[in-house]
Amino acid sequence: MEEYMTDQFLYLEEIYGSDALAWVALENKITEEILVKSENFNHINQKINNVIFNQEKIPYVTKQGAYFYNLWQDDQHPKGIWRRTSFEKYCLDDIEWETVIDIDVLGAIENINWFYQDCIFLAESEEHCLIYLAEDGTDAVQVREFNLKTKQFVLDGFFVDIANTTVNWIDKNHIYVMTDFGQDSLTLSGYPRIVKKWQRGTSIEQAIIVFEGKQTDLNVFATYDTTKNFEKSILYRAINFYETEVYLLDDLKRLDLPLDAQIDFHENWLIVVLSTDWDIHPEYLAGSLLVIDLNEFLSGCRLFKIIFQQAYDQILFSFNFSKDFLILKIMKDISHFLHILDCRSDFKYVDAMWPDQQYAQIRIDHVDRTSNHFFMIEESFVSAQRLYRVDLNTRTKQLIKFESNQLIPDNYEVTQNFAISQDGTKIPYFQIAKKDLTDVPQQTLIEGYGGFQFSLLPKFLETEIPAWIDEGGIYVIANIRGGSEYGPSWHQQALKQNRQRAYEDFAAVAEELIQRGITSPNKLAAIGGSNGGLLVGNMLTQYPHLFAAIVCEVPLLDMLRFHEIGAGHLWIAEYGDPNNEVGRNFLHTISPYHQLSAAQDYPAILFYTITSDDRVSPAHARKMAAKMKELNIPEVYFYELSEGGHRIFATKKLRAFHAALVSSFLFKVLAQP
Repeated sequence: MEEYMTDQFLYLEEIYGSDALAWVALENKITEEILVKSENFNHINQKINNVIFNQEKIPYVTKQGAYFYNLWQDDQHPKGIWRRTSFEKYCLDDIEWETVIDIDVLGAIENINWFYQDCIFLAESEEHCLIYLAEDGTDAVQVREFNLKTKQFVLDGFFVDIANTTVNWIDKNHIYVMTDFGQDSLTLSGYPRIVKKWQRGTSIEQAIIVFEGKQTDLNVFATYDTTKNFEKSILYRAINFYETEVYLLDDLKRLDLPLDAQIDFHENWLIVVLSTDWDIHPEYLAGSLLVIDLNEFLSGCRLFKIIFQQAYDQILFSFNFSKDFLILKIMKDISHFLHILDCRSDFKYVDAMWPDQQYAQIRIDHVDRTSNHFFMIEESFVSAQRLYRVDLNTRTKQLIKFESNQLIPDNYEVTQNFAISQDGTKIPYFQIAKKDLTDVPQQTLIEGYGGFQFSLLPKFLETEIPAWIDEGGIYVIANIRGGSEYGPSWHQQALKQNRQRAYEDFAAVAEELIQRGITSPNKLAAIGGSNGGLLVGNMLTQYPHLFAAIVCEVPLLDMLRFHEIGAGHLWIAEYGDPNNEVGRNFLHTISPYHQLSAAQDYPAILFYTITSDDRVSPAHARKMAAKMKELNIPEVYFYELSEGGHRIFATKKLRAFHAALVSSFLFKVLAQP
């Protein structure tokens, strides 16, 4: 506790405090003078704007009734227009859209900086939905009922003011609502611990409590399965980030399942995906997908059918149901393919679908459980997204949309390599560069994350190619432990007191790039955001000799107070608990804020954060930058946006600004002898 009392930068945790904002304004001005007003910034900013405002980008849609809905952002609509069209029109080159809500106009009328966050449709309704709006892009939202026929917000409809809120429809006159109901209604993480059933025409105060969790829980929420003949209310009580109790809410019957398993329902089936071995008879292994008839399970049967069992290099990434088929998305060495199983024939394997290119990601988008069609998106590091409509009855795919891009994939080379970490584990990483690049060692940027089961997958490097690779740089993505690239164990190996393994993995990739002659320490940079910001923060403090530059975005950095900043209490299950001695002692070793030393030479660093980030909070980046400057550490740059929440770029203009700022910083630092 003594370190809390001696922290002279605690005032920077007051997000909108006058002294804190004055400090931010001064630091922003310094960074603007050096980086934003540079020739390189203007050059990259223009290049990225030309790319991201390309009108040929795919407008991704969500189906509801006869309409397909899309949120579109461009230079005329920076916050976006929510619009719709029919499937027939959507398939045309020149789509005719009908505007439903203009978010920019709404914000101007109400004088609030609204961002569209989400829409919750009432199943099989072409009239009722609930819109989530976020001021400045925060996680906290305002919920309003909206009439899709009249295209108007419903007067005296369901409405919840700004809070960490979740709502789900039961029927057109009832919803489940989880929000801040007042005193003691939130968990220590700041999320709802009470579920209420709310009837139309009554006040939210009159809503009926159907479940109460504990203040030590993460949150609770309820949903309603509208599948005809299989209707049921389901309640989830998240004890922490990785353990959840599941109940059938009608009789509040808890399902006797592993707390760390992923649970789903489809018609009469109960689906379980295991994160750890389930030691019952028979034993089921981690990474397996199991199904059983729900009624048989409720009667005591535990003889599940094993649909998928993980191998080391093949893991189940996700699954979806159509009307008659189960779609398994399987990942092998960070690339995807699909297995199609027939639910009508006891989940018999019927076919596989592979991407058209090497090192590709497949995204399943909008699977219609009333038909056997779904949208599938394919992309790779150097190939823009292509949208297909898949017909599972015929196992064929039809190209619906593709992104027009001047980039020629054959001009680039993508390779996958494996570094050896300190404990002997093979760590995969992708290397992307211009094919004719022979001048090495070269300026190289490594991206990593390493936590929360989040995998860094092949994605089209839309801004990284023009901003970095086309300018002569090499881009590397390190698939370190902490993600789920090789299943649950890949995450668990870097959990809590084992977090150091993720940092050793990232350092191993950096060291191999240097050993291979691809780059050198004076040409090597690291970039990461959120938990990835903590990762690169530890590269700064633990491995400063490997890097010349660090880009640290919306980061966690004070690991002794993370649980008291923003929504940090959520992540105790990931990092450990600073309130107990064991957790605190370990967290001190990976807390960049506490590992700084005036006697150490450090790489140059750019902190990039956002005032309205109510998830991680800008306090971490503020305090770290302030402390480094107090220690007279040179080349510390800081920039804080006012809007966007935890999203690094909530609008296209902000995305271009971000890419230009990062490139301006990197080329300034890495160009130095």
